[in-house]
Amino acid sequence: MTTGIPQRNYQIKDTSLTAEFPDYGATVSFPNFTDSLQLQAFLYSNIDPDYLQISDSLTLGANRVWKLETQTSSSFEATLCLSLSKVNLDSPDLDNLDIIKRTDPQSDWELLAAQVGNSEEYLCAAGIQSFSEFTIVENPGNDLGVFTEAEETPGSFELKQAYPHPFNPTTNIRYSIPEATDVLLDVYNIVGQKVLTLVNTRQSAGTYNVTFEAHNLSSGVYFYRLEAGGKVETNKMTLLK
Repeated sequence: MTTGIPQRNYQIKDTSLTAEFPDYGATVSFPNFTDSLQLQAFLYSNIDPDYLQISDSLTLGANRVWKLETQTSSSFEATLCLSLSKVNLDSPDLDNLDIIKRTDPQSDWELLAAQVGNSEEYLCAAGIQSFSEFTIVENPGNDLGVFTEAEETPGSFELKQAYPHPFNPTTNIRYSIPEATDVLLDVYNIVGQKVLTLVNTRQSAGTYNVTFEAHNLSSGVYFYRLEAGGKVETNKMTLLK
């Protein structure tokens, strides 16, 4: 299927919460992890398009697939950063770059809420609760609910119902903000404990779509809370496994 680089192992401990794979152009951090795990990384290049089966609305931004694996039974929330200097992008529009993920070659790709770092050297996606295959794409349109500059600026603050709903194990949370502001999107369980922060950054006016992964959560009712521009809105969603 591809040309692969041999796997690399990295032992994550509670005193070292970042795994760095410089040869692969990948960094994985675990901001709130208190356990330990062994993380395996694989890098594949010269990808066969028939193997990837990416949507026609997307363009492969890097002819590489990063594959991460771990056997831990502990829940985690990781941030994956991929080096843009390692993938030989042909003068892309950085605002249109995204990271997509799939569980296996038979699964559909999921769009992650990726952002380019301040130095424009890395593309990062936060809130990852399980590992699998990842790659970089250019997403110039709005078919997957991602905001682009060509889209009309929304006139009001709005948090939509997650879709699909009920869900298992992933759903999409869509929201709109009418002006540039700091945005915080958290998920809480039924007793009010925060289980995940999906967004915590400053964003321009627009409509955004965030994928929520609940692979390591139990069935039940959860609440997602959006805070932006001095306004707060909370909606309910149900996970059925």
